[in-house]
Amino acid sequence: MRRSFFSGFISGLILGVIFIAGLSIYINLKEAAKVGKEPSVAEDYPLEQSSEPELEAIADQEKVEKQKTTDLSTSTLESFENSKSKEHEKAQGVTQADQLLQTPSFSQQNPKSEAETLSFMGQIQPPKFDIGRQNQPINKSPDDLSMPLVDGISYREEFVELPVSTMILQPAIQKYGAPAVDTAGKPVISIVLIDDQNHRLAPSILEAIPLPVAFAVPSETTAHKSLMRYYRNQGFEVVALVDYRAGAKAQDVEVVLSSVLANITDAVAVMESVAGTVQMSRETSTQTSDILQKTGHGLILYEKGLNTGLQYAMKIGVPAKTIYRMLDNQQEDEKAIRRFLDGAAFRARQHGHAIVVGHVRAITLSALAFWNLQERSKSIVKVPLSQVLLFK
Repeated sequence: MRRSFFSGFISGLILGVIFIAGLSIYINLKEAAKVGKEPSVAEDYPLEQSSEPELEAIADQEKVEKQKTTDLSTSTLESFENSKSKEHEKAQGVTQADQLLQTPSFSQQNPKSEAETLSFMGQIQPPKFDIGRQNQPINKSPDDLSMPLVDGISYREEFVELPVSTMILQPAIQKYGAPAVDTAGKPVISIVLIDDQNHRLAPSILEAIPLPVAFAVPSETTAHKSLMRYYRNQGFEVVALVDYRAGAKAQDVEVVLSSVLANITDAVAVMESVAGTVQMSRETSTQTSDILQKTGHGLILYEKGLNTGLQYAMKIGVPAKTIYRMLDNQQEDEKAIRRFLDGAAFRARQHGHAIVVGHVRAITLSALAFWNLQERSKSIVKVPLSQVLLFK
C-alpha cells in the first residue's frame, strides 16, 4: 500500500511540473506574439477626416510660408551683394592710398635752397585748422584795414560781438584755442614757431605745414598786432612773447603784461622771449601767474632749476608747461633738428606731452615736414598748443 501511495505521489508531482512548464511556455509564446506585432496607425490612432474649408486653410498657410521663405532668400542675397560692393569700394580706396604712398615721398626731394624748400613744401596738403574767428575782438586799428581777404570774406565781416559776460567768463585759452584733436590715448606734442622778423609766411606755405603749429609773435608795435591778426585769419593759434627788464618788480610785470595782452589780443598763451625772464625772481613769476589766472591765458616757460614758477602757476590753476627744447637756436642743420624732434617724441612717450620751439626759417619748416613723414613720429599725436597746455 505504501508503494502504491508513493507511486501516485510521484506521478502527481510529475504532472504538476509538466502543467506548470506548459503554462509558462504558453505565456511566453503569447508575449512574443505581442512584441512581434507592428501596431497599425490606422487601427490604433485613427485620423479624423478633414473638411474642405480646413484643407483650403492649410493650403493657404503653406503658400504664405513659401512666400516668406522666398522673401528671406531675396533679402539675404541683396545684403550679400551690398556687402561685396562695399568691400570692393574699400579695396579700391586702399589701392588708391597705396598708389599715393608709392609716389616719391617729400623726404626724398632734398631741397638745396630756401626757395626750393618752400616750393617743395607746397606739395604737402596738411589738414586745416579752423580756430573760430567769430570770437575775435571788434576793436580794429587802421593798419588792420589793409588785411587781405580770407576765403573770399573780408576779416572785418567775420567779427561777431559777444555778450560782455561771455567775454569775461570764457578763458582766453578756450576762446582763441583751436579745436582739440582726438589722441586715442597716445602722447601728444606741440610745436611753437617764433616769427620775430615779421615774415608773414604766404598762405601757400602755411597750408603746406603738415601739422598744427602756433606762432609766437612780439608785442611792441602795431605791426606785431597786425602780424597776430594775419596768423589768426589763416587759422593758427598765436602766442604772445613777453620780456621783463632785469630787476623787474611786481608793478613792472603788471605794466608790461597788460601792454602785451592789450596788443596781442587773441593770444592763447604767454611765452618767455628769453629763457628765465619770467622766472628771474619769485616776485616776477608769481605776479605773472596771478595776472594770467584772471585773463585765462596759458603760460610757457623754459626749464630753470626746480621750476618754482611753473609749480606756482599750476597750483593756482594756470595752464602752464615748460619747453622741452629749442630746435634751431644755434643754427642747427636739418638733420639735427629732426634728431631733436625724435627726442621730443621720446619725452612725450615718457611724460605724456612735450612742447618744442623753433623759428620761422626754411630749414626748420623743411625739417618739420620731413620728420612728420617718418615712422617714428607716428607714435605720438601732433596737437594744437592749447591742447597740450590743458593736458592734465
